[in-house]
Amino acid sequence: MLIRFGSTPIFVVSDASTAKEILKTHDVDFASKYTLAFGLSKFDIYDGYTFFNAEYGAYWRFMKRLCMTKLFAGTQLDRFIHIREQETLKLLKSLVEKSREGKPCDLGEELSVLSSNIICRMAIGKRCVENPNLPLEIRKLVGDIMKNAAKFSFNEVFGPLSRFDFLGKGKGLVSATCNYDQLMEQLMKKYEEQVELINGGDHEGEKDVMDILMETFKDTNAELKLTRKHIKKFFLEIFFAGVETITAAMQSAITELIQNPTVFTKLREEIRLNVGSDNRLVKESDVPNLPFLQAVVKETLRLSPIGSLRARQCNVDTMINGYDIKAGARILINAYAIMRDSNTWDKPDEFVPERLLPAKSTDSADHQHPTLDFKGDQDFHYLPFGSGRRACVGASHGLVVTLSTIGMLVQCFDWKLKDADKIDTKTTGAGLPPSPRALPIIGHMHLLSRIPHQAFHKLSTRYGPLVYFFIGSKPCLLASTPEVAKEILKINEANFLNRPKIANLDYLTYGSADFATIYYGPHWKFMKKLCMTELLGSRTLDQFLPIRCAERKRFLTLVLKRAEAKEAVDVGGELMRLTNNIISRMLLRTRCSDTENEADDVRKLVKELNNLGSKFNLSDSIWFCKNFDLQGFEKRLKDARDRYDSMMERIMKEHEDARRKKKETGDGGDTVKDVLDILLDIYEDENAEKRLTRENIKAFLMVSIMADFQGYIILFLIWLVSAIFLSTRYGPLIHLFLGSVPCVVASTPETAKEFLKTHETSFCDRPKSAAVDFLTYGSADFSFAPYGPYWKFLKKICMAELLGGRMLDQLLPVRHEEIRQFLQFLLKKANARESINVGSQLMRLTNNVISRMTMNQRCSDNEDEADEVKKLVQDVAELTGKFNLSDFIWFCKNLDLQGFGKRLKKVHKKFDAMMERIIKEHEEVRKIKKETDEGDSVKDLLDILLDISEDNSSEMKLTRENIKAFILDIFTAGTDTSALTMEWALAELINHPNIMEKAREEIDSVVGKSRLLDVRGQYFHFLPFGSGRRGCPGTTLALQLVQTSLGALIQCFDWKVNGTVDMEEGPGITLPRAHPLICVPVARLNLFS
Repeated sequence: MLIRFGSTPIFVVSDASTAKEILKTHDVDFASKYTLAFGLSKFDIYDGYTFFNAEYGAYWRFMKRLCMTKLFAGTQLDRFIHIREQETLKLLKSLVEKSREGKPCDLGEELSVLSSNIICRMAIGKRCVENPNLPLEIRKLVGDIMKNAAKFSFNEVFGPLSRFDFLGKGKGLVSATCNYDQLMEQLMKKYEEQVELINGGDHEGEKDVMDILMETFKDTNAELKLTRKHIKKFFLEIFFAGVETITAAMQSAITELIQNPTVFTKLREEIRLNVGSDNRLVKESDVPNLPFLQAVVKETLRLSPIGSLRARQCNVDTMINGYDIKAGARILINAYAIMRDSNTWDKPDEFVPERLLPAKSTDSADHQHPTLDFKGDQDFHYLPFGSGRRACVGASHGLVVTLSTIGMLVQCFDWKLKDADKIDTKTTGAGLPPSPRALPIIGHMHLLSRIPHQAFHKLSTRYGPLVYFFIGSKPCLLASTPEVAKEILKINEANFLNRPKIANLDYLTYGSADFATIYYGPHWKFMKKLCMTELLGSRTLDQFLPIRCAERKRFLTLVLKRAEAKEAVDVGGELMRLTNNIISRMLLRTRCSDTENEADDVRKLVKELNNLGSKFNLSDSIWFCKNFDLQGFEKRLKDARDRYDSMMERIMKEHEDARRKKKETGDGGDTVKDVLDILLDIYEDENAEKRLTRENIKAFLMVSIMADFQGYIILFLIWLVSAIFLSTRYGPLIHLFLGSVPCVVASTPETAKEFLKTHETSFCDRPKSAAVDFLTYGSADFSFAPYGPYWKFLKKICMAELLGGRMLDQLLPVRHEEIRQFLQFLLKKANARESINVGSQLMRLTNNVISRMTMNQRCSDNEDEADEVKKLVQDVAELTGKFNLSDFIWFCKNLDLQGFGKRLKKVHKKFDAMMERIIKEHEEVRKIKKETDEGDSVKDLLDILLDISEDNSSEMKLTRENIKAFILDIFTAGTDTSALTMEWALAELINHPNIMEKAREEIDSVVGKSRLLDVRGQYFHFLPFGSGRRGCPGTTLALQLVQTSLGALIQCFDWKVNGTVDMEEGPGITLPRAHPLICVPVARLNLFS
């Protein structure tokens, strides 16, 4: 609707859809405001210095940021809690005295004194201490200004008459403003004198608003230079907006309660139940536990909004609802009409707080808008504090004062009203997914359990498929349905391509030099292409088939031995050994699980890296913990990464030496390259699309060895598994806080689809933890690399070379050999009737396969190195999977409270040393090959990475840290996950012998591969390997290894346990079993003697 005030045209908006067009869709175009009160601007000595009504530009943005970060930030409001408590107590004492004397009171006046005292003490607190009458003086001066400025003046809207003061209001405004200006000048000069006396200013914790503004005024390096008039006008606007609005809101609320005694009684009963009736007043901290009190204030603000008309001004020509709106046009958003629209609100003119109660708090039929909070709703039906860029900056302060004061007034007094006038109310909605109630500092950490995904399921059940929550200070989203997952992983995939940084992983991966954690960009794209075409492509996997077959045979032989001996087997341990060996052989040509010390060291190192990278780190979630190693991660991270780095450096050097000898002798042939060979090819290729560093290779291999961190797509944490229990209670999407970190938990296919498909690009990154970041050389790996060029490059390399089909085919003999050795080991145990730890043996198998594929050596050929690799993998899994306070509670970020820092450094040092040795060995071999002009032998993954690293024309230059981090990715993602999958599958089969028999009959009759359910993540009810850009590039390898190994275990052995297998889940990023799977294999067939 277009109306005119004199010569001033104004557009009036009275419906929510049009308001949404202005306040959201075209918010930037309507970001400026104009003075709604039609005050005498020509007589305002501060005209042009306003913030509240300033044009949208540099000054307004500067002041808005200052308000949000310093003046009205949560920390600043918390500092003033004692002021609010003292002033509220004064009010209560005054009311008690009047009550005892039986005197009526002007509650509006009492509340006005309260709000003005609070505002003055917050703004100029120290001066109020020196002069107790100062709040009264300021209140009187501000009242005089408002009397003259806030009244309609016809010359203001008739342009030609604007210079004339027909009614004398201009003179009165100038006089009142000059008096205010003199008072403020005195206060500012006192401030300057005090600063000179103490030579350094006030302590940070003692600053009021005046202190902050004067510091900004004195700061020669400030982004914008404030003048004294800017400061004076700002304080005037604070007094205008902060006193009258809060007073009116409280007065309206108490009037509505008096007029509705049943509501009053209900509110008092809620306060009695939650606070008590004796010896304690309602506190601000009680408010979150008083939903009906919040609903009362919301309903009050809906019926009688304090700012019923929201003024905006159009900055550019635009179109709204088919109408042309010219630049400079004035807009009035009629919030009063919108919040009383009968199409939205049932009985819109009645006071019904129950309609705004949270769903969990009431069964009332009046329950219409249970998700509204004080920020409003996404459809703009509720606008108590405005919306968009120009929303009220002081809303938090106003609500804190209003809610706690109303609670105390209801708690302490009965009220009788002579003139029961109606009063106004408002509420706000955030446009965020539903969220449980958070606690200060820790956010929603208290809702998590030892097994986080079960807690997430509870949240999603209660709050819906998309939940917003905080882990410490970190916001998180929990997606729990296929639809929401599709939104994130497909539809909006480009917006979710990065993974959040976790301090531990960032350090372990050489500063996210890997593929998994690096930001989405050229490097990630290059690595993704490399993975898909070479490292993990079908050709590469086919090349590694002999490795997988050999490792499975070893594994089955071991189980057969145990069966013949009628011994129990630790199924989980043996499966872990199997996957370790396969991964290790694919990555590094070495097995991880023979009896020599090096194999155990490697396994221990990888385990430590996993532990450090997955542990909860306070510094990742609670901001003030960022620089404190409260959990002791720093030393452990450094140790683990140093060990890994030295190991990888040695392995890389061995590869390089071997590569060099082959080149020198020309003895290349068609040797199957492991992953490290492929990475070294890229490392050495000066023409590679991207230049890999040694850190990139180490980080890539590290994350490959460690557990799959696919869960970082949506959650800041490492857990993206169906959050069963939380989602059952709160719904498929839940907002949580882990410490200060907000998280959203999605627990249904629909919600998962939103993240993993619809909005996949928005969720492409994975959250970083301190352990992951440290262990992966600052996210130099692939798994945690930010979505960007580097990640895309690594993804391409993985798909084309490292994990492509051709590479897997080349390494098929490696897998065959390792499986054969594994089966032979099982056969010995079966013949000896000995039990085995199946999980441990499977881990040994996968370690050997991965090691041989990656670095062309088994982790078990050298006991020391095998143990080292095993321990490294275990350490990395532990460190990266454990909850680290520094990841979620800001003040713990720099405190190693859990001792993670020390362990991270130790694990990182070991891994780095190991990888450096392996890389140098590879480089020496490569040098020899070049010098001898050997043929094209099959390359391992490290060779491919080194090729890229040495290729100057590569799309991306890989560093040694990239290679190390990538190798770490391969080890951790390829061993633990495959071994655990087989262990869980075997446990289920043992508990369901009929299914075991059916599977065995199929294998016996078909003896070949059968068609399986598509597990690549396009069907969002089934996400075993993630989906979208961040879907696991090693899926093909994992399926080949798991399916063939599990099939061989079923085909060759019966499995005996005492009773049934306990299926309890343990804590960890890869969903480990809570108890080892100890079985006695009984030999059925001996096909591998």
